[in-house]
Amino acid sequence: MAPSVAAHTKPKNHELQLYPHDEALIVSLTDYIAKGLGNKESVIVIATAEHLEALRQNLTVNNIDLDLAIGLDQYIPIEAASFLQTFLVNDWPVRDLFIKAVTPVLERAMANGTTVRAFGEMVVLLWRKQLYAATVHLEQLWNDLAEHYDFKLLCAYPKSAFGHSLQSALQHICKAHSDTIVLAK
Repeated sequence: MAPSVAAHTKPKNHELQLYPHDEALIVSLTDYIAKGLGNKESVIVIATAEHLEALRQNLTVNNIDLDLAIGLDQYIPIEAASFLQTFLVNDWPVRDLFIKAVTPVLERAMANGTTVRAFGEMVVLLWRKQLYAATVHLEQLWNDLAEHYDFKLLCAYPKSAFGHSLQSALQHICKAHSDTIVLAK
């Protein structure tokens, strides 16, 4: 049974990446995933359909057998928009539904007895809809879950998402993460 989670947990192994454009994100994620698979880690990727396809192409070009990795549950690709809908009610991430959706995926990845690294961009989908409080809440739900499961999480936002009027919101996003990486190109 999935654990209950406490509110307002400090971030642990939860990195924030700010990227200038999609190509930079895909290059960075290709490296992140390849390193994980190369280290025999399980990798969960919750991304847009477009980004999942771009990653598939890049990883295949880099001689990574994704079909084998998927078959072994070492690579678990999930389309972000549909997965997000499994735990949203009135555009708000519901804690119990989130746990019910995410826990089986984490446990599936952990069944190999390996380290798990994950990438998610569901938060960006909320952000783009200007659901800023819901975005911060989802980041916190991930932090809460990390108190019960040992995994590394990377979230990414385009730099353009944080215009001058959203600098305060950016501070809240940064506080929800243990580290921040800013890609230059």
